[in-house]
Amino acid sequence: MNNFWSLVGFEYKKIFVRKSVLIALLLALIATIFSVFALVMGNNPNTETSNYEEMLIDKEYSFAFSGKPLDGRLILEASKAYQTLPDGVYPDSDNSVYEKYARPYRSIYTLIDSAYAEPGNGFDIKDLQELSEEDANRFYEKRIQQYRIHLENNPSFTKKNVDRIIEADNQVQKPFIMEYTGGYERFFSFSTTNAFIVMFLIA
Repeated sequence: MNNFWSLVGFEYKKIFVRKSVLIALLLALIATIFSVFALVMGNNPNTETSNYEEMLIDKEYSFAFSGKPLDGRLILEASKAYQTLPDGVYPDSDNSVYEKYARPYRSIYTLIDSAYAEPGNGFDIKDLQELSEEDANRFYEKRIQQYRIHLENNPSFTKKNVDRIIEADNQVQKPFIMEYTGGYERFFSFSTTNAFIVMFLIA
């Protein structure tokens, strides 16, 4: 075992002699640090609040739904909140009605939009405002339909693969229970640079 670590140390000495390696590692480290803070740098020109403060506000709203089922009742609740918006008001706009009523439900909107989006068309605020009770209660049915279409359009998957994935999805308990996942999403946003450093260390 001692010989093994001696060999490892010898190999790393050869690696670190090269200036290009040190420069590449330093650049990767800088890129990682920058990517951590990039998401919260600057400010929202409409609300005049920093992106960091905006993140904390959205985090607080998301935590308010923690433990609640993502079902038709909650989706209709979000729809009614967005119905309070005047025409032409969009997310991140400096509007007191949006901030008070609709913004707390933005996390719901972003979770369900892909399930209700029609081919070639997005699911915009107007669609959410006009969402029927029937469609709200069919969220998981619509979600799995869209999921299947997405998989079938991927040439990497065979029909057998698609059927197996859908089968596995059907085994997951529904309705989903809401939890805050922002921390994981931010981690994955800079996972490429993390992977580069990890692979370098493993080498």
